[in-house]
Amino acid sequence: MVKYKRFFGLLALFASFVSRSYAGEITELTPKSSPFETLCAVEQPPYSASEYENTGPLNQLVIESFRIAGIKIDVIFSSWARALQDAEAGRCIIAGMWPTKERRQIFYFSERPIIKQRLGIYTLKSELYQQMDGGIIAVERSSYIPNALNKPGWFTYEVTSPAAGANMLASKRVNALYAETGYLNYLINKDKYLADRIWLSLANLQTVNGYLIVSKRKPNAEALISAFNQHFPKVLIANNIPRFKQLNIN
Repeated sequence: MVKYKRFFGLLALFASFVSRSYAGEITELTPKSSPFETLCAVEQPPYSASEYENTGPLNQLVIESFRIAGIKIDVIFSSWARALQDAEAGRCIIAGMWPTKERRQIFYFSERPIIKQRLGIYTLKSELYQQMDGGIIAVERSSYIPNALNKPGWFTYEVTSPAAGANMLASKRVNALYAETGYLNYLINKDKYLADRIWLSLANLQTVNGYLIVSKRKPNAEALISAFNQHFPKVLIANNIPRFKQLNIN
């Protein structure tokens, strides 16, 4: 009886050892979960919109570039102010940021632009900007102000968004609006009130490049921007993103 107990004891010990060894092999063979990052986005059709497939061509460009690197991207929409605050804190990345000296001190910028945006001047349909003597021109906060706007008799007024500026122009509270034409043309085409009253009076006054940015406070910032720089050209070559041409980077 003692021999049988000893035999079964050894058998149980061996089975336990095999079980632990096998479990260890399974653990090693199970692939680790992919890295996960958050992309803070704003509603800015035709480039970025929560209702679009893959949230729009601008965001999809980023998603596909990081997918090749094995990094999953979760897109979260918020206000521009909130997105910028979260990006500065390193809680997310942003696509399409216009560079400034101050921003380059806070963020790493991608080597190549991921969008090129054109800016122009809108007026009432009854007026032509070149023939106007002066007035108030609405500009979005943080916009580039080209020298062409520094004309005698003109004063700038900051608005929180292009949509707010468009409505102010349509209601004659300002005399002109300086804005990114892709987004504003989209708003005009969707809104009969705006379409009946305002138009693009001076097109292509300025072209601005937008980049992917990662906060320097983010622990893996350099690795992220390096991965994007490496794989972004591959996505450009594939050119299989809906509405891709709207980004104007070909």
